[in-house]
Amino acid sequence: MTANDYFKKKRTEKEYSTKEFAELLEIPVSSIIKYESADFNFLNLSTGKVCHVFFPLDIDIPWFFNEYYNIYNICEDKIAVWEKENRIEDSIYSIKKKINNRILKIESRKSLPADKILIMKSLFKKNLHDLCYISKGNVDKIITAEEYEKYIIPILYVIRKGKNTISNNNISDIIMDKLYYSRYSEVDLALFCGVSKEHVCRFLKDETKIKTLKISSFLILCYILGIDFDILKRI
Repeated sequence: MTANDYFKKKRTEKEYSTKEFAELLEIPVSSIIKYESADFNFLNLSTGKVCHVFFPLDIDIPWFFNEYYNIYNICEDKIAVWEKENRIEDSIYSIKKKINNRILKIESRKSLPADKILIMKSLFKKNLHDLCYISKGNVDKIITAEEYEKYIIPILYVIRKGKNTISNNNISDIIMDKLYYSRYSEVDLALFCGVSKEHVCRFLKDETKIKTLKISSFLILCYILGIDFDILKRI
C-alpha cells in the first residue's frame, strides 16, 4: 500500500466522499484527488496543511511519514554525518578554559543580573569538579560524548539561555529550549531541516511561521531535538 492509498483508505473508512471531505476542509476537490494520486509526495506539504488534512482522518503523522517515507532513517543519517563532522576533541582543560572565558566575558558586559551569573559559576564549578573527579584528575583527557552531555551541556544551556525568558507556553519556546540544551546551533538546525538560517530564526521568534515549514523539515526538527511529536496537535 502506498502513502496515497493509505490516505484514501482512511478517508473512505470515515465514510467521506471526495466532495464531502473537501467541503469539511474547505479546500478544492481537486486537492483531495491530487493527494490520492500515485505521484503525489506528501513530504512537499507544509506542516500546517498536513495537520489540517490528517487530523480529521485520525492519521498518526509521525507513523505515516516514517512508514512511507522513512523519515526516522533520514534523521539518523543526518545525525551521523553531523557527529562525524563535529567530533568532540576538547580536553577537560581546554573546555574548562573556553567556558570560563565565556562566563567572564558575559560578566564583564554586565548584561545579566548577579544572581544569574552566580548560577552559571556555581554550575560550572560543580560540573567541572565532578568531571575531573571521574577522570581522576587527568585534565588532558579528551571528553567523551556522554561526559559532554552530562557535564558540559547543562552549563552551556544556562549560558545560552542568558537573559532570554523561555516560558514553554508556545511551540517556538519549546524548540528554543530544546535547541539550547543541545550541541546544535541555528545554522546546524537550518542544515538539518534544509532551510535558511533566517527561516530558522523566524520560526524561533514566531510560532505562526512553523506552519509554513515543510512537514519533512518539522519532523526532522522534532526528531533531532527530541521534541515530543504530540506538539503537532498545537499547530
